Amino acid sequence: MMREQERFDPAEELWDLDRLYADLAKCKGKSLTPMERLHLKGLLCGYSPKELAAKLNKDNKGLETDLSSTIYLYIKDLVGKKQQKIENWRIISDWLEQIGYKKPVVLPNQDEEGTTIIPLKSLDGLFKISHCYDCVKIEINVSFPASLLTPSIQTVVSSATDSTDPTK
Repeated sequence: MMREQERFDPAEELWDLDRLYADLAKCKGKSLTPMERLHLKGLLCGYSPKELAAKLNKDNKGLETDLSSTIYLYIKDLVGKKQQKIENWRIISDWLEQIGYKKPVVLPNQDEEGTTIIPLKSLDGLFKISHCYDCVKIEINVSFPASLLTPSIQTVVSSATDSTDPTK
């Protein structure tokens, strides 16, 4: 059985959680509880409060109340928006990204300025170019770690993959 913490491990790869926890502790006046940390990591992984409640086997309304009286308050304080109502849970990650808590995605073969360098040999199979009478079609084959996908994007990708699978 998966430990609760493992469900939200992608948050640790994408966010500077140690700094975020420390700064939120200052807003709260003491350290975040393990459950508050878990709730925060779930939100930062892209789970809605409803999805988070289901993952943690909690009552949806109870979890939303907990978020409103804990994590949401601390984050509003941290980002200087104490009086703003949180209309949508997604704003949490947007605010935290805007003030620098999201780790930059570093791609292999980047130079000092962040420009990605792709050796010409590695372009084989990356592009497929075809044309007909009045159009040019360029297909680009790109891949990246699945851990960067939010749960909702993972659902879309798996649906698209299932619909193109000739064995189904």
